[in-house]
Amino acid sequence: GLGDKIEVAKHPWVHDFAGKSIGTPPVARWAVKKDGGDFDQFAGATITPRAVVNAVRGGLELFATHRAAMLGEDTPMATAGKEQTP
Repeated sequence: GLGDKIEVAKHPWVHDFAGKSIGTPPVARWAVKKDGGDFDQFAGATITPRAVVNAVRGGLELFATHRAAMLGEDTPMATAGKEQTP
């Protein structure tokens, strides 16, 4: 079906996300072109592309919010030996 296009082996559409981040494009442009955004949809189909664009944006927002914890930067092991300021 049309959802197959999110599989790289069948269509390069997912490569549209390469190099993107929160702010690039601006958050308001994280949508399919039919909705005024920067991302293509396929052959008039918007359900799958909308869902994928929203999921990728949501994942990037989650990472931006919890980056330190996800990368272990705020754990006791990561801060051991670093000078603490009162």
